[in-house]
Amino acid sequence: MSEFGSGFITCLLQFVYHEPRLYEWDMRMRITGTNDGVWLWADGAKDHLYELKKPPKVTVADWKSACQVRDTVCGWSWSWPFQDRAKITTTMAREMLDQAKTIIAVYGGSGLFKGDPELKGAFALDHKLGLKHVDTGDAATCTKPIEVDR
Repeated sequence: MSEFGSGFITCLLQFVYHEPRLYEWDMRMRITGTNDGVWLWADGAKDHLYELKKPPKVTVADWKSACQVRDTVCGWSWSWPFQDRAKITTTMAREMLDQAKTIIAVYGGSGLFKGDPELKGAFALDHKLGLKHVDTGDAATCTKPIEVDR
């Protein structure tokens, strides 16, 4: 079990809550003259996708889409050679975030995008979708979009 929780909506939502940090890291790295800010973002955001689980009531197509988000973001973090980190663009990351948001919205979770205290809404949706074993993780580490200094 990951300390960052398990489930379907639970995992995707916590991943989406890392969206503000994408732009923060990208801009910080550009200012410092490096181009791997999106890779740094992916390295942190991927943690919430480790324990992605397929609920019985989720379509095969939506499951494959969620797995594509997980596998792509984890792949960026784990297997890209160091010199290729700069090739991961904000646009590519935005596509993964949009894909995750679309899946969440399809299953009734669009109201959770601004925050979900203790992940109760995500947890309830996962149960409604047929997952019996869902865990919000250690103290539900991401329960709203991450605040960044601008």
